[in-house]
Amino acid sequence: MLISSSAEPAVGRRERLDALALLIGGVALWGVGIVGGIRWQEMTDLGFVSVLPVTCLVGLGFLVAGFVRALAMPVVVPGVLRAHVVAMLVVLHATPTLVYGTMRYPWAWKHVGVIDFITRNGVVDPTIETLGAYHGWPGFFALNAMIAETTGIDAAQLGRWWPLVVNLLVVWLLSVLFAVCTDDRRVGPVACWVYVLGSWVGQDYFSPQAMAFVMYLTAVVVLVCLTAARRPVSLRLATRATPALTRIGAASSRAMSRVGRGVRRLGPTSVRKRLGVVPREVYVLALAIACSHQLTPVMLALTCVALVVGAYAGTPWLATVIVGVGAAWAVVFAAPLLMDNADELETVGSVGSNLDGTVVDLAAVSSGQALVAASARVLTVLVVLLALIGLLREWRRGRTHGLMALLAGLPVLLVGLSSYGGEVLFRVVLFGLPALAFLVGTLLVADRSRRGGAAVVAVASAVLLPLFLLAHLGNERQYAFGQDEVALVQDLYATAPPGSLLVEGSRNYPTQSLRYEVFTYVPIDREPVDGRRRVLADPAGVLGEWLDNEAYSATYLLLTRSMVAATEASGSLPSGGIATIDAALAADPAFVELARNDAGVVWGRAPEDRGVTEVGGVGAR
Repeated sequence: MLISSSAEPAVGRRERLDALALLIGGVALWGVGIVGGIRWQEMTDLGFVSVLPVTCLVGLGFLVAGFVRALAMPVVVPGVLRAHVVAMLVVLHATPTLVYGTMRYPWAWKHVGVIDFITRNGVVDPTIETLGAYHGWPGFFALNAMIAETTGIDAAQLGRWWPLVVNLLVVWLLSVLFAVCTDDRRVGPVACWVYVLGSWVGQDYFSPQAMAFVMYLTAVVVLVCLTAARRPVSLRLATRATPALTRIGAASSRAMSRVGRGVRRLGPTSVRKRLGVVPREVYVLALAIACSHQLTPVMLALTCVALVVGAYAGTPWLATVIVGVGAAWAVVFAAPLLMDNADELETVGSVGSNLDGTVVDLAAVSSGQALVAASARVLTVLVVLLALIGLLREWRRGRTHGLMALLAGLPVLLVGLSSYGGEVLFRVVLFGLPALAFLVGTLLVADRSRRGGAAVVAVASAVLLPLFLLAHLGNERQYAFGQDEVALVQDLYATAPPGSLLVEGSRNYPTQSLRYEVFTYVPIDREPVDGRRRVLADPAGVLGEWLDNEAYSATYLLLTRSMVAATEASGSLPSGGIATIDAALAADPAFVELARNDAGVVWGRAPEDRGVTEVGGVGAR
């Protein structure tokens, strides 16, 4: 019996409906879990996973099943695949925002503080001692200060949704880039899927790095797409497999040819013609990056050089412009900061020292945090290994994917430039992950049957998703700030007189978010080991000496829920250390409780010792 030609489209429609039903079901189950309430205050050291409802976990499983089902369709429908990618991204990144009701991560609140400084003063001050780096590269902060003044939207509210918006923009840019680099309609969506499940480093928070990263990707996409429009074949090297020696010779010939073309582009032509190769918008992006971030201009310059040498983009003068603008900005506007940090130049080329402090010492943290850190390492190594296997597999089939190999490998050079405050490995992963995700995507589905590719993606997702949940959301116990904690801190910052001393249990709270430049901060957990032991042995006596310091107009001690989480997770204070301090001060009549709620407490000395101020409506010194 013959099967009619309409049978195949009918099967495709049925599978498409199945995929969409799984997508809708997954989002619905996730929504039920969110509406039912998540008691995030009860998180353990495993982070958000420890309080995530079963319905949310099942919803994630539905989304994976829907994506796999869509991959198995007889006819590839990229729109259905992209819908699953977006749904997974929204579920993963919108959940903390919806549950907490406030902006997460302490550094994001420092950025709000810089925006507050610009809003109040109308200028920046690169000579300022606290957070001076942000005043030297103020593009991000000035832009958001303008948005806040123009729209009336509070910067902290804007920052709440920043990670979701940034990730949506990144995935959109990557989908455009991946479409240029392959003719396989499955590879792009699968690569974006891998990126979403592999992007654990958390550099998408309200920060200059997140904005600069989006602009960096935009510049790369524009440059590559312009070249692809002229010579699309050069970006889609698809030839028949040949014997190994022939392939090596062909690859070497192509590489030398590209180097030659790149060098010839540096020959004498008019500057106007050279600059005209690149749209003016890219130069605007380069300038915006140069005034907003220290590291991203270096990465953009390295990328532009690689694109020219590899003949993937005609940008011979763009790298020079980027380096020149970045250096000029640093010298003219950030000179005080450069002078204060001149010793950083000594770390150039010191790979070992630059890596020190980047990797968490698993022996020093709690067992839960050790598992979280190990998950991040396993996830990173796994993605890199899969990408290398994918690159080798593609090369054996005659597809070199030189562009993606360059974009994946270049960020490693950053390790030799600086430790970047102990975060250089995070930035290497940030800049390298898009290309790594593409190479993993080729490994999972390129040249595989629709069912075979779907099965491989299902297995990969079952491994990557749990690792992502632990690696990305495993620190949420200290990164989550409820409205009660934010209110307590903001009341203190708003009412404490200039010149006050703020003793903190830890720097992990919505810190320095308002009038930050008028206070002096002393975190207990950053004291030398002997100093911490003295505080815990006699909290009232030692802290009483600190708060009686007449050099300050007023003195306060702030203890919050997130400080407890951070000190216990890192081991900087023993479990129950902050509770011990709080109890000791409550038993000493020389201390007065200035403000308290479920998230924390503000302590001061008794009113008869010093003057009285108001903290959140409570009488304070």
